[in-house]
Amino acid sequence: MNDWIARIGGRLEDGARVVFDTPEPARRALEGPVMSPLVHLGILDVVGDGAERFLQGQTSAQLSLVDGEFAPLGCFCTPKGRVLANVQLWRVAPNHYRLLTHHELVTSLAEHLAKFAPFYRVELTPRDDLALIGLFGHEAPAVAEALLDVEPPVPGGRSSGRPSR
Repeated sequence: MNDWIARIGGRLEDGARVVFDTPEPARRALEGPVMSPLVHLGILDVVGDGAERFLQGQTSAQLSLVDGEFAPLGCFCTPKGRVLANVQLWRVAPNHYRLLTHHELVTSLAEHLAKFAPFYRVELTPRDDLALIGLFGHEAPAVAEALLDVEPPVPGGRSSGRPSR
């Protein structure tokens, strides 16, 4: 058991308590805000007149709730119910949605959805031209407002991108 704990970065203390070291960025976040690239994530854009109907037929999320402020979690599954990808969905414009998922799943999700896209007149575009950043720490909302000039997101949401002033 101790070998397994050590392999995943932990150690046994006092013979009964498993302890994991706090990663350096998380330690720094206790002192102030930390900005980090989210290179493990990728984006797939879905654009077209039938984008909402198309996505509602493919994902577990309730698309009528995706209003530009609320960005729910959802998943895409095979016909047998096996999960292909977990995503966070947000609406960029009335006929433009973004799917945020693990970067390794963007291409396979696009290929899966491409089979149905022509029926709804939507275009699927993997977006490797966008940089995703994470900002965390107690002061992160204030930093987002001051340095990035955007309204900080609420839990389960996303930044509106609108100027805060």
